[in-house]
Amino acid sequence: MRIYSIHPCYLDTKELNGLWCEALIAQAALLSQEGYYKHSAMTRIKAHDEPNAFIGMYLKYVWEEARIVRGFNYDHQRINLLKPTNPLPVTRGQLYYEWCLLQGRLQERDPQRMALNDGVDIATIKAHPMFYIVDGDIEAWEKVSSNSYPNLISY
Repeated sequence: MRIYSIHPCYLDTKELNGLWCEALIAQAALLSQEGYYKHSAMTRIKAHDEPNAFIGMYLKYVWEEARIVRGFNYDHQRINLLKPTNPLPVTRGQLYYEWCLLQGRLQERDPQRMALNDGVDIATIKAHPMFYIVDGDIEAWEKVSSNSYPNLISY
């Protein structure tokens, strides 16, 4: 499960579609407290004062990128709760890890999207609007594969 902290504008079509599906699964898990509810990636969402409102707003921003920016036909009605709520913190190390993960995926399947991301300075990567950036390393809940990403540095 990957609920990205980086802004959806950096994602290719496959990753954006996957994010939409994963966030919908997260939304269902929060409501039912079953399935992916115990997944490590849900830790930070469950820690929010209003996790259902958080995931609803998270989905809203993914929908905006997909529908408004790219013209995809995502169903806005699948979002259960749209209620303004506070964003969560995300560490620079987590953003960098997700960036490396995404770039590795893009290198294999979408070199054109990777080329668009090449001009982005690592220090200026935008977070998803439901997150605000703080200093720190990769989040404790993240399952890091150092074999796949040997060039990760601390922040």
